[in-house]
Amino acid sequence: MRRLETFATRGEKLVRLEAIESLVRLKDPQVVPFLVRQLDDTDPDLVQAALWGLPSFGAQAASASVIAHVEEMHHHSSIDVRKTAATVLEDLRDPDRLQQMHIALVTKESEQHKEALEFYVQRKDLSILMEARDMLLDSDPFLKQTGIFLIHGLDDRDRLDTVAQLLKDPAPAVRASAALVIGEWKETDAYPLLAPLLKDADPLARTSAVIALGKHQTPHISAVLAELVKDPVPSVRSAAAKALGEFASPASTQGLLTLLHDKEGKVRLRAVDALLEVAGADATAHVVYLLEDPQKEIRLAILKKLDTLLKLPNVNKNVVKRSLIKLTKDSDKEVRTLARKYAGLVH
Repeated sequence: MRRLETFATRGEKLVRLEAIESLVRLKDPQVVPFLVRQLDDTDPDLVQAALWGLPSFGAQAASASVIAHVEEMHHHSSIDVRKTAATVLEDLRDPDRLQQMHIALVTKESEQHKEALEFYVQRKDLSILMEARDMLLDSDPFLKQTGIFLIHGLDDRDRLDTVAQLLKDPAPAVRASAALVIGEWKETDAYPLLAPLLKDADPLARTSAVIALGKHQTPHISAVLAELVKDPVPSVRSAAAKALGEFASPASTQGLLTLLHDKEGKVRLRAVDALLEVAGADATAHVVYLLEDPQKEIRLAILKKLDTLLKLPNVNKNVVKRSLIKLTKDSDKEVRTLARKYAGLVH
């Protein structure tokens, strides 16, 4: 421990931060006085590292003297230190709540798991990063996913390579979670890493890869995503429709036109919204025919878009008029009502 304390007080900043982290991992109560002394350091990052380490010791760090030292941080010149001190004080004064959140965080069956994740991320709790980094290497898929969420939420980009390795994890849910993070952090550079997941055996992994790549497209990525309109799983095709609507290209338009004829109503509806985004007026001729879609929800959705569609230059009002006349006799009351409303407006 003495050697770690030496590293934590001398040398380069990164070495000092890692030494403080290692000391906290020891869970030795003798570390507490050392952490308190580090609150006088001139570097705000080192002060925050020491502060975040204190709640890990529970009641052993909740003495009046330790709390008094942390309270002094309210006058620190760094606003980040002041914010961290405020959070740490809450933990020291109410260690049971912190323990409850931690138990929920690492317990798969806990109804508070989501709440615990948000708890640590929203308060930017860097103390949990040490554990989150270990979670990435755990054999339990649930803990790996928890680690990925925390690493991402706390923007720990130093673990980007570790998260990238999880794209090949045996658990589909882990691959899927890693894909979303890689897509956001690496943007268009994520394609070489995520492309293999587009052919993953699990639809969840394929869906996540589509979502991730859809946010940062190039013409090539758009063309690759357009191939996913042939995927056998509706959720993947639906994700592809949304992604294709985020980048205008010939490939995205053609892919969405294909999805307008998808056998799943939810996919067709997603394709309508996406096609109007990327093709605009050029999409109207293909969209209005869905006024006669066999699924009521689709007919209603198109009817509710008529205010917009009728203002576009390429809309064939004769086709719309004929469809509306048919819909005035539709089996659904809401469809009939809207059809009658618009039938009198189309000339």
